[in-house]
Amino acid sequence: MAHTSQDLEEIREIGARHVLLKQECGLGTAELDKFQEIFVEVILKQDGVRQSKEASRVKHHLLGIDNPIKEGEQKSRMVSDRPHGILDG
Repeated sequence: MAHTSQDLEEIREIGARHVLLKQECGLGTAELDKFQEIFVEVILKQDGVRQSKEASRVKHHLLGIDNPIKEGEQKSRMVSDRPHGILDG
């Protein structure tokens, strides 16, 4: 599945919001990766999904969105780590 630039930007924004999970709850990349694996596994255990020809394609699509999410996390983390008053430019 092809992503539009708007889709990718939205996914990056989701990643940026995940930074709060690390800062406030101590959840890091390893924990989020494990959650993703569990999430996909639970979906694929559903009879209708497991038997679907589209299931494999959807699984790869779901697993493929983690790179833009991680990009958003990294960008947000870099911005939040800067001293106050320094802006992107």
